[in-house]
Amino acid sequence: MVKVYKCHNFKSQSVVPVDGEPVAVFSSKQRVFVATQQCVIEVFVLDEHDPSGSKYLKANSFSTEAPIEQLLYNETGCYVATIECKVSRRQTFYSVKIYLNWDVCTEDSRPIAHVRLAGGNQSIKPSNTECIWMDVIDIPCKQKVSCISTCSRTGNLAIASEEVIFLYHLVEKTVPNSDNTFLDVVLFLQLDWSISVNQVSLCEDFVGVLSEKEIQVTRILYSDKPYGQFAVDEAETNRPSRSISTESFRIANRKTSSSIINPSFSHERDSSVVSQFSNVGSRSSSTPSPALSNSSITKSVADSFSCILDDENFVHWKFEESDLPRNEPSGNKRRQLFRDSKTVHLKGLQDLLCRDLLLADPPKVKDLRASLEGGGHVTFGEVKVETVLYKRWNIQDIDGGWRHIQIVPTYVAKNERFSVGDRMGTIPVHSSSFSDLLGMSVLISGDTTGFLHSLWPHNFLLSEYKYTMPAKQIWAEGELIYVLTDNGLEIYTCRASAAAVFSMEDYASPLKVFPSVKREVCLCGIHPFIGPKKVTVSENHVILLAMVDSGTKQDDYLWSLYALKKYSHGELYKEMIAFGSRFQQKNPDTYISLLEEGHMILRSTMVTGSPGDGSQDSDLLQESAALLGEFYSMPGNSQWHLGLPYYLMSGLSLAYVVRQALQYKQHTKSTLAYCYGQGFLHYLNYVLFQDDEPFQLKEEEGDKVLEVCAEAMPDKLSRIILFSRLQTYTQEKTLNLLKHALQQKYKPDEARSGTDMLALSLLQLKSCDPESARLALAAVSQMELQQFCVNHHQLLHEDFQQLSPLSQLMRRHCPEVLIQCLIALHDIGTIPLDLAIKLLQGPSGYDEIHQNAHLKEYLELLINDEQRKYVFEDAVVLLCEIYMKCLVQWRPPTASLPVSLGSSAIGHLPRGDGHFGQRYAWLDHIPPLQGPKSTRQPCQYIMTTNPASARRSGGTPCTQVKANVLCSCFRCREDLLKLQSILCSPFTTLTLVEKVVTLLEEGIQGYESLWILCMLKKDPERATEVVMEKYPSILADYSISIMQRDFPKWKVFLNILMDKLQLQVENPDHRELIYLEGLKGVFSWLANVMDPEDFLNLLPGNGNAMFFLPYIGTCYKKQQSRKLLSNIVTKGENLKKLAS
Repeated sequence: MVKVYKCHNFKSQSVVPVDGEPVAVFSSKQRVFVATQQCVIEVFVLDEHDPSGSKYLKANSFSTEAPIEQLLYNETGCYVATIECKVSRRQTFYSVKIYLNWDVCTEDSRPIAHVRLAGGNQSIKPSNTECIWMDVIDIPCKQKVSCISTCSRTGNLAIASEEVIFLYHLVEKTVPNSDNTFLDVVLFLQLDWSISVNQVSLCEDFVGVLSEKEIQVTRILYSDKPYGQFAVDEAETNRPSRSISTESFRIANRKTSSSIINPSFSHERDSSVVSQFSNVGSRSSSTPSPALSNSSITKSVADSFSCILDDENFVHWKFEESDLPRNEPSGNKRRQLFRDSKTVHLKGLQDLLCRDLLLADPPKVKDLRASLEGGGHVTFGEVKVETVLYKRWNIQDIDGGWRHIQIVPTYVAKNERFSVGDRMGTIPVHSSSFSDLLGMSVLISGDTTGFLHSLWPHNFLLSEYKYTMPAKQIWAEGELIYVLTDNGLEIYTCRASAAAVFSMEDYASPLKVFPSVKREVCLCGIHPFIGPKKVTVSENHVILLAMVDSGTKQDDYLWSLYALKKYSHGELYKEMIAFGSRFQQKNPDTYISLLEEGHMILRSTMVTGSPGDGSQDSDLLQESAALLGEFYSMPGNSQWHLGLPYYLMSGLSLAYVVRQALQYKQHTKSTLAYCYGQGFLHYLNYVLFQDDEPFQLKEEEGDKVLEVCAEAMPDKLSRIILFSRLQTYTQEKTLNLLKHALQQKYKPDEARSGTDMLALSLLQLKSCDPESARLALAAVSQMELQQFCVNHHQLLHEDFQQLSPLSQLMRRHCPEVLIQCLIALHDIGTIPLDLAIKLLQGPSGYDEIHQNAHLKEYLELLINDEQRKYVFEDAVVLLCEIYMKCLVQWRPPTASLPVSLGSSAIGHLPRGDGHFGQRYAWLDHIPPLQGPKSTRQPCQYIMTTNPASARRSGGTPCTQVKANVLCSCFRCREDLLKLQSILCSPFTTLTLVEKVVTLLEEGIQGYESLWILCMLKKDPERATEVVMEKYPSILADYSISIMQRDFPKWKVFLNILMDKLQLQVENPDHRELIYLEGLKGVFSWLANVMDPEDFLNLLPGNGNAMFFLPYIGTCYKKQQSRKLLSNIVTKGENLKKLAS
């Protein structure tokens, strides 16, 4: 199907002033080549100063040897190629001429022509080396030449003669015995087809041929080595951002003859016996090798078929020739019918995508690179040909047969211009820009029907074309196809470039989109001309030759050569949109068809770098994406999901898209919520929650967005207020919108969700109503509130600079939830330690950090988990500094500094596997603590009236502050107890101890206990001496808790203790009994835990045996008890094993 829209026009039109009657025309970029009946080729160049941009001036002209049948110009090789036909009485002579430096021929200069044969040496030159001549290469042809074709990138030339195609390569040679170089064309490949070639199309390594009933497109594959992987594989896999397999077009030919013709392509052969020379195209020997005798061949064939098993769905295949009529003519027609008689339709064969390839005869390959015919120009690698497309004409169709073939490539934009040397490579069919190839398509056509096939990277039918009249000539570009008919010029859209660009990306993501490349094509322009004969297309112009009979003489014609300036792709897009907009309301299908066509053209232009203003094309591409997004976002569109990716591609702001939706609503005068399309709501829901980056909107724009959200999706209004990127709006208007939405959503006595109440609290807080905000926040459960804040951390801070108003409210009324949220966000890496300290500290300075109870609680929770060991070093040091400052500045409660009734004197140290260790029991006996029970007593500084007696007396409970008392309750000594717990932890490092020592000041509460704990890490002997001197009553507990089962430490400790007792004998005082009790406690513990041998070694040598004898007896008894227990357990286990 083809849709007809009159939306294509030409920018300007002019007439090219040709002197003679044109017989062939070709254009390329800024030049037009015209061959006349007078055997002259005239070259016209675009006038750069002409404001219309379509005026051509004659720049060069040169004569040819014979009349021209076909004319081509190759931009890469800068040469003109012609088919020239000379007719004599007896026969007709065909030759292909290559005109190299044709530009030396001007109106003022007519140099001589230096004609030489292709593939020869530059040995004969004019005697005067300073003379300028036109270099012409002659390629004589024995048979009629039906067509020639050149590759615009490689400079290669293909000559079709009957059933053979000769491929020539443009090379640079050196003049013998000289440093001078010259260009030549050498024959490097010959393809023998099974059909008569009427047309040929050549591009890179793709060759397409056409006969009246068959079309075949093949690919020439070279290998880098005499065997192994083919070069095309490596070149294609090395392409950036494209990893598309070549298997889509490599369909092995299943005909038996292919393996016999090219046996060298078997990958299973032994590399040790492979010749280093290519044998493709070589003649077979008349004397067969003994290794290939009939018996060996028969045996190998039998062995190969012995492994084939019959399956249940087999079809009996007979190869006997069918009975043909005796009067059937021979030649191509008989061969065609014979091939039909061999066709067998197997079960399921119709489902194969490339089933037609099974009917194609691959061309026979003759590699002529190293032969005399090839000029001796040698490159490397074996060669083979694979068929990628084969089509046979359906005789039931109205058209008479195939008429046109053209291969259409698509490349990534590159601005470099390559020299001839850059094109010379080991692969003669690959250009220097081969790695930039995006896709390859082919246009094949009959008289009234055409087909566009994608060949690579995927092989499939792209489009089908139906012309209004039989086509005389067709020219395809990446975006448009020009069809010349008897009535003029028809212009259709082409999907070659779009299909190539589409293959670059994976569109599985819902955020990526590309219009369907298989949708119906458009006939976008019909331009009538009188007597159109030929058409050729350049970069910016369409050159059309029109000829009509003059009516005066026979074979006397009037001709005009028109130069039609094309619109740029951006201007063509504007024409399409202008035409489609007229049908936007009445016929939306027309509008969207042209809009998607224009979008594909612009997208292809941005990738392939077609002529035009890059920045303007980029703007137009965004405009087309915006229009597509708007179309798919309209109400009732079944493809509403496409609106989001197009809107994202357009780069439009949220405010602009919402403004469009409001305008559409006003235009349709709709007041219900469903006036907004599902695609628009899908886009709105995505962009609002896309990420955490807030929108840069004005308040009035934010209000519009919220109004639309409240109307279109009121159930999500609370989530938008809380969690979306929309942060700028008027608080009062938003609060009214939310209250109205909640009234519609809930009944008066119905409980509201936590999301709605949190949103209400946030808005009331921003509206300076903290009491209402507190009540709304209290309706949210703490678990739900914590989950909200952790999943959406932006609720807690303002751009990570300070706590948000909601956090301040939580800090006042539910601080434990805020602290837990910060801990959870630290664990997932959202808010690290330094940032949390910054947020909790706020504007207060470092000197006031010890007064921040929330920061202290945060640090305590943070270090109370072994899994956070990586922050212990930083967090514990800061927490110890806070504790030390609190101890230094601690003062007992006074009348001016009362204590709240709610605070309890009894508390608990943090529990867990973190940095808070278990305090040593002997610490409870060092002042200011007064024993293990002193921390659990009520505060001695506060005297509270008994509530029962107060009620009886008619009064109220009151608190009085005492003076001149010493209190050891948990509340008064909390900081000291926690600091002691940290220093008792196994995680305590020497760095932390040294930091605490530097902060210690004499006179603070707990100075001596903290000093002893620090000295246990730095100098244990000194700490022991202080304990013995000042606190001998704790010697037993101290030594047991510090030394445990460390034998050397016990040896040193007991020696010191015995020395102290010896001094007491000489100078007794009140400590003698204390030391003695401590010694008894130590020996009592050691006797219970040590073996007798170790215990005896610990006994001092100057002691009293009668004193130690009871402890020795206890030690032996404990050892016997342990042995007895071990024997009982062992026997019990043995009995258990026997019983089982």
